[in-house]
Amino acid sequence: MITLKVLTLNGCSYCDNYKRLLDLRDIKYIEISCSDNENCSWCDSIEALSGSELYPMTIVNNQLLLCMTDNYDMLGRSIEHSNYTINYYRDSASIYKHILSII
Repeated sequence: MITLKVLTLNGCSYCDNYKRLLDLRDIKYIEISCSDNENCSWCDSIEALSGSELYPMTIVNNQLLLCMTDNYDMLGRSIEHSNYTINYYRDSASIYKHILSII
């Protein structure tokens, strides 16, 4: 069984649309609001690790980090870093497609 953690920001329309897509397929996930003070430092460390401040981000099985980037040199790349493999995408729809391919 796949465990998904979806990192979001309050008021982020991309995050809302992404969660809606997951909900439509009844894909279970744990939402972690990076707007909450209790999660801020952890989310900041994920941003530093990935080099991206774009949301939503998704962590699969505590091993794979799927994030968006506006750096075209990073698109489609997969990088091994500490405890995560980091994959970079242009938008949340591309992350969603990746999720569908592995469930």
